[in-house]
Amino acid sequence: AALPRGLNDARGLWVAVRVQRAEFQGYAERRVGNAVVAPFIKRSHLFTIDFTWRVATEEEVRLLTDINIVPHVGGGN
Repeated sequence: AALPRGLNDARGLWVAVRVQRAEFQGYAERRVGNAVVAPFIKRSHLFTIDFTWRVATEEEVRLLTDINIVPHVGGGN
């Protein structure tokens, strides 16, 4: 309930946010093997979140910026 319904990304495009599933589990187990321990007690929370957005513009990203081909000259194959 505390998550926003969505927000604008760096380009001003809307990104929708929706929680698909929420699981709340009990307190942590106080046993390790046969020994009883005193762990920090806290409840576990698991949220599965779905982000939906759209691509509005094409952007060219140059992955190879410099190519240097050195031919092999000499005897052999």
